[in-house]
Amino acid sequence: MHSTARNASWIDLVPALGAVWIAIQVVGTFLARWNHPYDLEWMEGGMLVHAFRLNEGLPLYSAPEADFVSFVYPPGYASVLALVSTFTGLDYGPGRMISIVSTLTAAALITALVARHGRSWLLGLCGAALYLGCFNASGGFYDLVRPDALSLALLAGSIAIGLEDRKGAPETAGLLLCASFLCKHNAAAYGFPLLAGIWVRSGPWAGFRFVAASAGPAIVFTSLLNWQSSGRFLDYIIRVPGSHPMVGARAFPGMPGELGNTLLPGVLVLGLWMIWRNTSRLPKFGLVVPVIALFGFGAWTLSAVSPKSTAPVEWWVLMGSLAPLCAACLAGFQVIGKGVYTKKLPWLWVYGGGVALTALVTAALMRGHHGGFLNVYMPLHWVTSLGVAMVAARVRLQIPRAWMVVASSAWMATNLAWVGLGLDLERVKPTQADVDAGNHVVRQVKTLCDGPVHSPYAAWIPMQAGLGPSAHLIGIWDINHPDGPFFAGVDTYRKAATDQYWSCVIEGGRTPLKLGIDANYKRARTLVHDGPVLLPKTGWRVRPTSINVPR
Repeated sequence: MHSTARNASWIDLVPALGAVWIAIQVVGTFLARWNHPYDLEWMEGGMLVHAFRLNEGLPLYSAPEADFVSFVYPPGYASVLALVSTFTGLDYGPGRMISIVSTLTAAALITALVARHGRSWLLGLCGAALYLGCFNASGGFYDLVRPDALSLALLAGSIAIGLEDRKGAPETAGLLLCASFLCKHNAAAYGFPLLAGIWVRSGPWAGFRFVAASAGPAIVFTSLLNWQSSGRFLDYIIRVPGSHPMVGARAFPGMPGELGNTLLPGVLVLGLWMIWRNTSRLPKFGLVVPVIALFGFGAWTLSAVSPKSTAPVEWWVLMGSLAPLCAACLAGFQVIGKGVYTKKLPWLWVYGGGVALTALVTAALMRGHHGGFLNVYMPLHWVTSLGVAMVAARVRLQIPRAWMVVASSAWMATNLAWVGLGLDLERVKPTQADVDAGNHVVRQVKTLCDGPVHSPYAAWIPMQAGLGPSAHLIGIWDINHPDGPFFAGVDTYRKAATDQYWSCVIEGGRTPLKLGIDANYKRARTLVHDGPVLLPKTGWRVRPTSINVPR
């Protein structure tokens, strides 16, 4: 046994070297981006506006205004940024550093979990690097002025501490989940598998303590925010997104296909391992063969109608992802069903399997939501990376043989090579030309504008010109749905255009802004850009192209 462990340490140096290479590349990209003075993703400036309003004592969840429409997020990240900015000043750098620290924390938790429960810190390091290697596949959102990374770090902490059967663990896990919810409210979905696993393992009293620590503060904060905003808080975070359409093909087959593009070797073996681990001897391969054949045919068929709004997916990638995922779900339901029948539920499979299923379902729903971008995959990529590293470590404890050490190490190296070869980090790094183009726009705004500025594609540029922040276009789009609670608020925006409230309007989209702006404002200055400078490095790639003034 000890000899096998020593051999594992040497053999794991091979994937560990790949892990270090990926980590250096990704962290280097963080450092190259963290203090860039303009949007890396077009909503960054809008999030800075949210923190600005908090510092100024202005409400976040007010009725739509000419200069502000709230994003559909809880206030957690904006509040942390506002607090930090009282020491650092409010700018992109502090906002991105919060996300960088959060991302590295989430990655470090993978290392800690695999070291503790799989007894291999080297494989844990590989799992952390595997998550970092999903940077491009997660939309490049790991280090942005956005709530995604902070929410995930808090969620990861909740999942990690929920695994511990010790005094205070349910309460701590619950509080961290509540904090994650206050950054992105879809984190609440993970409360169900965490509660189920803690209840099965430690009894109803532990489950009650978890619920009290998670749902209790969440209900209090939600009630206070809703009361303070006259009911608008819940309108913004629930009813506004609920009025948006769904793009079903992005959820399915889009989600499993894109997951396969990112982590196919891991997903394939994880699915097969769950079947092997959880089924009785007789149906092991009898279950695998027909499921793979059935879903292989389905993947081939679905690939012909793969939605254009997702990344291109080869049929064999979709098959390699979809078949093991479905087979693993069948195996998991078999185990849970048997546990219910025998009244001996395996708590770890309830907990881990529930977290994995929640990650899959929430990723599919959010990706399918109109406007759902690749950042919605961040929790799914974290859970999958953790699962890959944990299985690679645990299988050695169950089969302590030299060949298994070699096989699991080779599998980890394959996963790292798969994501490492897919990294394309140079294209997401800003250049001096981007900075020069942004500085040019700010100078033009200072020259032409002497009052409120509407810059819906780059909401922080007016602040950089000393003229106050702007409403963001995504907020206006969010409320511009007839079934939404603030559809009438679009009239406020239209009236501001008709009254020529803004001294300038900065255009930048592929089509004019409309809603009265094109009828009441005329182009005064075209902003000439040489090449793709000042374009955001991810998300919707739009930039200021002209400054318009009242007709």
